[in-house]
Amino acid sequence: MGKLIDRWSIAAKIYLLVGLFAAVVGIVATASAVVLTTYRDQVALAQNAAERAILSERANALINGTVNETRGIYMAQTPAEVEIYAAPLLAYLDRMEVMLDAWQPLVSADRMHLFLGFRQDVATFSDVRREIVRLAREQGVAAARAFGDNAENRAAQEALNEIMDGTAAVQVANLERFVGEVEALFGKSLVAIALAGGIGVLIGVGFASHLGRSQLSRPIRAMTDAMS
Repeated sequence: MGKLIDRWSIAAKIYLLVGLFAAVVGIVATASAVVLTTYRDQVALAQNAAERAILSERANALINGTVNETRGIYMAQTPAEVEIYAAPLLAYLDRMEVMLDAWQPLVSADRMHLFLGFRQDVATFSDVRREIVRLAREQGVAAARAFGDNAENRAAQEALNEIMDGTAAVQVANLERFVGEVEALFGKSLVAIALAGGIGVLIGVGFASHLGRSQLSRPIRAMTDAMS
């Protein structure tokens, strides 16, 4: 290789140096692009986890709010008092449906069956609450309480609360894990880019120095000596 380069012109050798440094820049740029793409993907996962954690907390709050409004219906003495609790209860249920629609696209394929099961439980819970409101409006509080305030519905409500508490805990844990992974990846990314750049520059400078001494400086010095 050295003998081949010896036969090159000075301009060709300078082009080789320029090409070498361009290659170093390209390698560093490629490494940076790979690192940044991976970092972007991890940030997207963290954002997804954050959105799911927020939706989970909101769902829990809506369910608890619905339960509280249901208790208000049971204690109502007049139709007007029933409406004080019935209207916000139905609004909570409508908001719950909208929130679940926003949540579903964020669920991964491997956990979709769990989410759909949870959504069915919420739908059953909502159907019961809507029926309580209907009975309270049409037949009175006693009928609504007889339908809703029983062991079966209380057990279903407690089971749903447990699911929500577990879901919220899982979402928060996932968020904390993804945030930790993003922070760790960011630190590793900086190190990787710095190493790639440092190694590339060292190789380039070393090769340039060698090429400059053996292929440029010495021939020029020999030419100068011959002419003197």
